[in-house]
Amino acid sequence: MYDNLNVLNDDSVNDNVYHDFNFKAPNDSPLNVHIPVNQTCTDNDNDNDTCTDLTSLGNNCVFNAVKEFYINNRKQLKIAHLNVNSIRHKIEPFREILQENIFDILTFQETKIDDSFPDNQFHVNMYKLYRQDYKSNEGGIMMYIRTDLAQFRRPDIELFSVNNENGRIEVLAVECNIKKEKWIFISLYKQPKVKTSILNECIDNIIRCLDINYNIVILGDFNINMFNTKNALSDCLDVNGLRNLVKDATCVKGEPSLIDLIVTNKPKRFSSTVSVDTEMSDFHNIVCTSTKFHVTQYKSTSFHYRSYKHFDQNSFVNDISFIPYHVVEIFDISMTVIGFGMNSLCKL
Repeated sequence: MYDNLNVLNDDSVNDNVYHDFNFKAPNDSPLNVHIPVNQTCTDNDNDNDTCTDLTSLGNNCVFNAVKEFYINNRKQLKIAHLNVNSIRHKIEPFREILQENIFDILTFQETKIDDSFPDNQFHVNMYKLYRQDYKSNEGGIMMYIRTDLAQFRRPDIELFSVNNENGRIEVLAVECNIKKEKWIFISLYKQPKVKTSILNECIDNIIRCLDINYNIVILGDFNINMFNTKNALSDCLDVNGLRNLVKDATCVKGEPSLIDLIVTNKPKRFSSTVSVDTEMSDFHNIVCTSTKFHVTQYKSTSFHYRSYKHFDQNSFVNDISFIPYHVVEIFDISMTVIGFGMNSLCKL
Protein backbone atom coordinates (compact mmCIF):
# COMPACT_ATOMS: atom_id res chain seq x y z
CA MET A 1 0.00 0.00 0.00
CA TYR A 2 2.83 2.39 0.78
CA ASP A 3 5.11 1.77 -2.19
CA ASN A 4 4.48 5.33 -3.38
CA LEU A 5 5.29 7.01 -0.07
CA ASN A 6 8.29 9.28 0.08
CA VAL A 7 9.05 9.56 3.79
CA LEU A 8 12.07 11.48 4.97
CA ASN A 9 11.86 11.13 8.72
CA ASP A 10 12.78 8.06 10.77
CA ASP A 11 11.38 8.55 14.27
CA SER A 12 10.70 5.51 16.41
CA VAL A 13 7.34 4.45 17.79
CA ASN A 14 6.84 3.87 21.49
CA ASP A 15 4.07 1.39 22.26
CA ASN A 16 4.30 1.50 26.07
CA VAL A 17 3.06 4.91 27.11
CA TYR A 18 0.75 5.94 29.91
CA HIS A 19 -1.75 8.75 30.29
CA ASP A 20 -2.35 10.34 33.68
CA PHE A 21 -5.86 11.62 34.40
CA ASN A 22 -6.57 13.59 37.57
CA PHE A 23 -10.13 13.76 38.84
CA LYS A 24 -11.75 14.90 42.06
CA ALA A 25 -14.42 12.86 43.74
CA PRO A 26 -17.43 14.43 45.52
CA ASN A 27 -15.54 14.55 48.80
CA ASP A 28 -12.76 16.55 47.11
CA SER A 29 -10.30 13.69 47.49
CA PRO A 30 -8.16 13.34 44.34
CA LEU A 31 -8.65 10.24 42.27
CA ASN A 32 -5.64 9.44 40.06
CA VAL A 33 -6.15 7.08 37.16
CA HIS A 34 -3.09 5.65 35.37
CA ILE A 35 -4.16 4.14 32.05
CA PRO A 36 -1.80 2.32 29.64
CA VAL A 37 -2.60 2.80 25.95
CA ASN A 38 -1.17 1.54 22.68
CA GLN A 39 -0.07 4.74 21.00
CA THR A 40 2.63 6.57 19.17
CA CYS A 41 4.54 9.26 21.01
CA THR A 42 6.85 12.08 20.00
CA ASP A 43 10.50 11.97 20.95
CA ASN A 44 11.80 14.13 23.75
CA ASP A 45 13.03 17.42 22.35
CA ASN A 46 12.39 21.12 22.74
CA ASP A 47 8.91 20.80 21.25
CA ASN A 48 5.93 19.95 23.39
CA ASP A 49 5.62 16.17 23.47
CA THR A 50 2.30 14.71 22.49
CA CYS A 51 0.87 11.20 22.39
CA THR A 52 -1.91 10.05 20.11
CA ASP A 53 -3.83 6.84 20.68
CA LEU A 54 -3.71 4.85 17.45
CA THR A 55 -5.77 1.83 18.52
CA SER A 56 -9.03 3.78 18.39
CA LEU A 57 -8.42 4.41 14.67
CA GLY A 58 -7.65 0.78 13.80
CA ASN A 59 -10.78 0.39 11.65
CA ASN A 60 -10.62 3.86 10.12
CA CYS A 61 -9.92 3.47 6.39
CA VAL A 62 -8.58 7.02 6.06
CA PHE A 63 -6.15 6.59 8.93
CA ASN A 64 -4.96 3.22 7.65
CA ALA A 65 -4.11 4.91 4.35
CA VAL A 66 -2.16 7.82 5.88
CA LYS A 67 -0.82 6.07 9.02
CA GLU A 68 2.77 5.82 7.82
CA PHE A 69 2.74 9.46 6.69
CA TYR A 70 1.45 10.55 10.10
CA ILE A 71 3.92 8.49 12.13
CA ASN A 72 6.86 9.93 10.23
CA ASN A 73 5.61 13.53 10.38
CA ARG A 74 3.66 13.72 13.62
CA LYS A 75 5.48 16.82 14.97
CA GLN A 76 5.31 18.78 11.71
CA LEU A 77 2.50 20.88 10.29
CA LYS A 78 0.48 18.39 8.25
CA ILE A 79 -1.67 19.55 5.33
CA ALA A 80 -3.96 17.40 3.16
CA HIS A 81 -6.44 17.72 0.30
CA LEU A 82 -9.03 15.37 -1.21
CA ASN A 83 -11.55 15.66 -4.01
CA VAL A 84 -14.12 13.79 -1.96
CA ASN A 85 -16.99 13.63 -4.50
CA SER A 86 -19.72 14.42 -1.93
CA ILE A 87 -18.98 14.81 1.77
CA ARG A 88 -22.51 14.38 3.13
CA HIS A 89 -22.17 10.68 4.09
CA LYS A 90 -18.39 10.52 4.47
CA ILE A 91 -17.57 12.93 7.29
CA GLU A 92 -17.24 10.43 10.18
CA PRO A 93 -13.85 8.86 9.28
CA PHE A 94 -12.40 12.32 8.72
CA ARG A 95 -13.89 13.65 11.96
CA GLU A 96 -12.20 10.81 13.83
CA ILE A 97 -8.75 11.46 12.39
CA LEU A 98 -9.01 15.23 12.89
CA GLN A 99 -9.94 14.78 16.54
CA GLU A 100 -6.71 12.80 16.90
CA ASN A 101 -4.79 15.66 15.21
CA ILE A 102 -3.71 13.47 12.26
CA PHE A 103 -3.89 16.60 10.06
CA ASP A 104 -3.61 20.24 11.06
CA ILE A 105 -5.23 21.53 7.87
CA LEU A 106 -7.56 19.50 5.67
CA THR A 107 -9.45 20.60 2.55
CA PHE A 108 -12.21 18.92 0.55
CA GLN A 109 -13.46 19.69 -2.95
CA GLU A 110 -16.63 18.70 -4.77
CA THR A 111 -18.38 18.52 -1.40
CA LYS A 112 -21.76 18.70 -3.19
CA ILE A 113 -23.75 20.29 -0.37
CA ASP A 114 -25.67 23.54 0.02
CA ASP A 115 -26.98 25.66 2.91
CA SER A 116 -29.61 23.03 3.69
CA PHE A 117 -26.77 21.09 5.34
CA PRO A 118 -25.97 22.85 8.66
CA ASP A 119 -22.44 23.45 9.91
CA ASN A 120 -23.18 21.30 12.97
CA GLN A 121 -23.42 18.25 10.72
CA PHE A 122 -19.73 18.69 9.87
CA HIS A 123 -18.47 20.10 13.17
CA VAL A 124 -15.14 18.79 14.47
CA ASN A 125 -13.89 19.68 17.94
CA MET A 126 -10.79 21.91 17.98
CA TYR A 127 -11.14 22.77 14.26
CA LYS A 128 -12.60 25.79 12.48
CA LEU A 129 -14.75 24.93 9.48
CA TYR A 130 -14.84 27.09 6.35
CA ARG A 131 -17.29 26.43 3.52
CA GLN A 132 -17.76 27.62 -0.04
CA ASP A 133 -20.87 25.76 -1.21
CA TYR A 134 -22.05 25.69 -4.80
CA LYS A 135 -24.92 23.27 -5.33
CA SER A 136 -26.23 20.18 -3.53
CA ASN A 137 -25.11 17.97 -6.41
CA GLU A 138 -22.14 19.90 -7.77
CA GLY A 139 -18.96 21.69 -6.70
CA GLY A 140 -18.22 23.09 -3.25
CA ILE A 141 -15.15 23.47 -1.03
CA MET A 142 -14.50 22.84 2.68
CA MET A 143 -11.47 23.63 4.79
CA TYR A 144 -10.68 22.58 8.36
CA ILE A 145 -7.96 24.41 10.33
CA ARG A 146 -6.95 23.91 13.96
CA THR A 147 -8.59 26.55 16.13
CA ASP A 148 -5.40 27.26 18.09
CA LEU A 149 -3.79 28.69 14.94
CA ALA A 150 -4.44 32.43 14.48
CA GLN A 151 -6.52 32.65 11.31
CA PHE A 152 -9.01 34.66 9.30
CA ARG A 153 -10.74 34.25 5.97
CA ARG A 154 -9.58 36.23 2.91
CA PRO A 155 -12.69 37.13 0.86
CA ASP A 156 -10.55 39.49 -1.25
CA ILE A 157 -8.68 36.46 -2.62
CA GLU A 158 -11.94 34.59 -3.18
CA LEU A 159 -13.10 37.37 -5.51
CA PHE A 160 -10.86 35.84 -8.18
CA SER A 161 -13.25 32.90 -8.47
CA VAL A 162 -14.75 32.37 -11.94
CA ASN A 163 -18.32 31.35 -12.73
CA ASN A 164 -19.54 32.12 -16.24
CA GLU A 165 -20.19 30.54 -19.62
CA ASN A 166 -16.54 29.49 -19.76
CA GLY A 167 -16.89 27.28 -16.67
CA ARG A 168 -16.16 27.54 -12.97
CA ILE A 169 -13.07 28.09 -10.81
CA GLU A 170 -13.82 27.94 -7.07
CA VAL A 171 -11.51 29.58 -4.52
CA LEU A 172 -11.53 29.47 -0.72
CA ALA A 173 -8.70 31.29 1.10
CA VAL A 174 -7.68 31.49 4.77
CA GLU A 175 -4.68 33.34 6.20
CA CYS A 176 -2.90 31.96 9.27
CA ASN A 177 -0.14 33.18 11.55
CA ILE A 178 2.17 30.25 12.28
CA LYS A 179 5.37 30.72 14.25
CA LYS A 180 5.06 34.51 13.71
CA GLU A 181 4.96 34.05 9.93
CA LYS A 182 2.19 34.79 7.43
CA TRP A 183 0.77 31.72 5.72
CA ILE A 184 -2.12 31.66 3.28
CA PHE A 185 -3.88 28.43 2.38
CA ILE A 186 -5.94 28.50 -0.81
CA SER A 187 -8.20 25.66 -1.94
CA LEU A 188 -8.70 25.98 -5.70
CA TYR A 189 -10.92 23.82 -7.92
CA LYS A 190 -11.06 24.12 -11.73
CA GLN A 191 -13.77 22.48 -13.80
CA PRO A 192 -12.32 20.30 -16.57
CA LYS A 193 -13.81 22.46 -19.32
CA VAL A 194 -12.19 25.70 -18.10
CA LYS A 195 -9.32 26.75 -20.34
CA THR A 196 -5.84 26.77 -18.81
CA SER A 197 -5.42 30.43 -19.79
CA ILE A 198 -8.33 31.38 -17.50
CA LEU A 199 -6.79 29.40 -14.63
CA ASN A 200 -3.42 31.06 -15.21
CA GLU A 201 -5.05 34.49 -15.07
CA CYS A 202 -6.71 33.54 -11.77
CA ILE A 203 -3.37 32.42 -10.28
CA ASP A 204 -1.62 35.56 -11.56
CA ASN A 205 -4.23 37.75 -9.85
CA ILE A 206 -3.91 35.84 -6.57
CA ILE A 207 -0.11 36.14 -6.50
CA ARG A 208 -0.23 39.87 -7.34
CA CYS A 209 -2.59 40.36 -4.39
CA LEU A 210 -0.03 38.93 -1.91
CA ASP A 211 3.26 40.46 -0.86
CA ILE A 212 6.59 38.68 -0.98
CA ASN A 213 6.56 37.79 2.74
CA TYR A 214 3.69 35.33 2.45
CA ASN A 215 4.15 31.57 2.56
CA ILE A 216 1.65 30.53 -0.10
CA VAL A 217 0.02 27.10 -0.38
CA ILE A 218 -2.50 26.48 -3.17
CA LEU A 219 -4.00 23.00 -3.17
CA GLY A 220 -6.79 21.35 -5.08
CA ASP A 221 -8.02 19.59 -8.19
CA PHE A 222 -6.60 21.61 -11.10
CA ASN A 223 -7.81 19.10 -13.73
CA ILE A 224 -4.57 19.51 -15.68
CA ASN A 225 -2.32 16.47 -15.96
CA MET A 226 1.10 17.54 -14.71
CA PHE A 227 2.65 14.34 -16.08
CA ASN A 228 2.52 16.30 -19.31
CA THR A 229 5.43 18.62 -18.53
CA LYS A 230 4.76 20.83 -21.54
CA ASN A 231 1.63 22.66 -20.47
CA ALA A 232 0.69 26.28 -19.93
CA LEU A 233 0.11 25.78 -16.20
CA SER A 234 3.74 24.75 -15.65
CA ASP A 235 4.83 27.98 -17.34
CA CYS A 236 2.48 30.01 -15.13
CA LEU A 237 3.81 28.38 -11.98
CA ASP A 238 7.41 29.06 -13.03
CA VAL A 239 6.70 32.72 -13.78
CA ASN A 240 5.11 33.20 -10.35
CA GLY A 241 7.83 31.32 -8.45
CA LEU A 242 5.56 28.40 -7.56
CA ARG A 243 6.32 24.68 -7.53
CA ASN A 244 4.09 21.61 -7.32
CA LEU A 245 5.08 19.27 -4.48
CA VAL A 246 3.08 16.22 -5.63
CA LYS A 247 4.98 13.83 -7.91
CA ASP A 248 2.85 10.66 -7.95
CA ALA A 249 -0.46 9.93 -9.67
CA THR A 250 -3.51 11.30 -7.83
CA CYS A 251 -6.37 10.19 -10.10
CA VAL A 252 -6.91 6.68 -11.45
CA LYS A 253 -9.81 7.36 -13.82
CA GLY A 254 -8.58 5.67 -16.96
CA GLU A 255 -4.85 6.23 -17.31
CA PRO A 256 -3.32 7.44 -13.98
CA SER A 257 -2.86 11.20 -13.94
CA LEU A 258 -1.49 13.92 -11.69
CA ILE A 259 -4.23 16.52 -11.38
CA ASP A 260 -4.51 17.08 -7.60
CA LEU A 261 -1.72 19.49 -6.73
CA ILE A 262 -0.11 21.19 -3.74
CA VAL A 263 1.59 24.32 -5.05
CA THR A 264 3.80 26.62 -2.97
CA ASN A 265 6.29 29.46 -3.30
CA LYS A 266 8.43 27.93 -0.50
CA PRO A 267 9.09 24.32 -1.57
CA LYS A 268 12.22 24.05 0.58
CA ARG A 269 10.09 24.45 3.71
CA PHE A 270 8.33 21.13 3.04
CA SER A 271 9.66 17.61 3.49
CA SER A 272 7.37 14.64 2.89
CA THR A 273 4.61 14.69 0.24
CA VAL A 274 2.50 11.61 -0.56
CA SER A 275 -0.51 10.53 -2.61
CA VAL A 276 -2.50 7.58 -1.23
CA ASP A 277 -5.89 5.99 -1.83
CA THR A 278 -8.34 6.34 1.07
CA GLU A 279 -11.27 4.60 -0.69
CA MET A 280 -13.36 7.67 0.21
CA SER A 281 -13.51 9.18 -3.28
CA ASP A 282 -14.42 7.89 -6.70
CA PHE A 283 -11.07 8.15 -8.46
CA HIS A 284 -9.01 10.61 -6.42
CA ASN A 285 -6.26 10.00 -3.87
CA ILE A 286 -5.70 12.15 -0.83
CA VAL A 287 -2.54 14.26 -1.20
CA CYS A 288 -0.64 15.13 1.99
CA THR A 289 2.43 17.22 2.76
CA SER A 290 4.30 18.25 5.89
CA THR A 291 6.58 21.12 6.78
CA LYS A 292 10.16 20.74 7.92
CA PHE A 293 9.47 22.83 11.03
CA HIS A 294 7.61 21.56 14.09
CA VAL A 295 4.37 22.95 15.48
CA THR A 296 2.92 22.75 18.97
CA GLN A 297 0.48 19.88 19.33
CA TYR A 298 -2.70 19.70 21.34
CA LYS A 299 -2.18 18.34 24.85
CA SER A 300 -4.51 16.13 26.85
CA THR A 301 -6.48 18.19 29.35
CA SER A 302 -6.99 17.26 33.00
CA PHE A 303 -10.52 17.90 34.24
CA HIS A 304 -11.25 18.56 37.92
CA TYR A 305 -14.92 18.25 38.65
CA ARG A 306 -17.47 17.43 41.34
CA SER A 307 -19.78 14.57 40.41
CA TYR A 308 -23.52 15.10 41.01
CA LYS A 309 -24.50 11.64 39.82
CA HIS A 310 -25.77 10.62 43.29
CA PHE A 311 -26.76 14.10 44.48
CA ASP A 312 -29.76 14.19 46.83
CA GLN A 313 -31.26 17.63 47.25
CA ASN A 314 -33.12 16.84 50.51
CA SER A 315 -29.99 15.39 52.13
CA PHE A 316 -27.99 18.43 51.04
CA VAL A 317 -30.52 20.88 52.49
CA ASN A 318 -30.64 18.83 55.69
CA ASP A 319 -26.84 18.91 55.96
CA ILE A 320 -26.58 22.68 55.66
CA SER A 321 -29.36 23.10 58.25
CA PHE A 322 -26.87 21.84 60.88
CA ILE A 323 -24.29 24.46 60.02
CA PRO A 324 -23.83 26.66 63.18
CA TYR A 325 -24.62 30.00 61.56
CA HIS A 326 -25.17 31.55 65.02
CA VAL A 327 -21.41 31.84 65.42
CA VAL A 328 -21.39 34.68 62.89
CA GLU A 329 -22.68 36.94 65.68
CA ILE A 330 -19.16 37.18 67.03
CA PHE A 331 -17.98 38.60 63.67
CA ASP A 332 -18.79 41.92 62.03
CA ILE A 333 -20.64 40.49 59.03
CA SER A 334 -23.62 42.10 57.38
CA MET A 335 -26.80 40.10 58.09
CA THR A 336 -27.98 41.05 54.60
CA VAL A 337 -25.11 39.03 53.17
CA ILE A 338 -25.88 36.13 55.51
CA GLY A 339 -29.56 36.17 54.57
CA PHE A 340 -28.74 36.22 50.87
CA GLY A 341 -26.42 33.25 51.31
CA MET A 342 -28.98 31.24 53.24
CA ASN A 343 -31.72 31.87 50.68
CA SER A 344 -29.42 30.87 47.84
CA LEU A 345 -28.43 27.62 49.56
CA CYS A 346 -31.98 26.68 50.40
CA LYS A 347 -32.99 27.03 46.75
CA LEU A 348 -30.44 24.40 45.62
